Amino acid sequence: MFMAGCAGLYSAEVEHAWLMQDPQSSALEDQRAEFVAILEALTPADAEAGVLAHRIETKKAHAQLLSLATFGADAHHAAWAKRQSQYLKANCAERLLQS
Repeated sequence: MFMAGCAGLYSAEVEHAWLMQDPQSSALEDQRAEFVAILEALTPADAEAGVLAHRIETKKAHAQLLSLATFGADAHHAAWAKRQSQYLKANCAERLLQS
């Protein structure tokens, strides 16, 4: 389920980059595609629905984290959300480099 989580996380990152007109959106799209390709290769047919559900839930949660980091009114919470989102993204990126 780790790869499903990372695919969801990167989907949220891509959409947030589009929203913020971040020039890194293309690189994030490429990384997301790599996670999706690995995920598709590893997922047995009978597990596809559960894996997709996990991916969607992770995307939703990470999108909320990015939203809080970017638009949060409380500076302390926004800073925490930014650190947390960066940590989670780095954790996924590290695994991608190892695969």
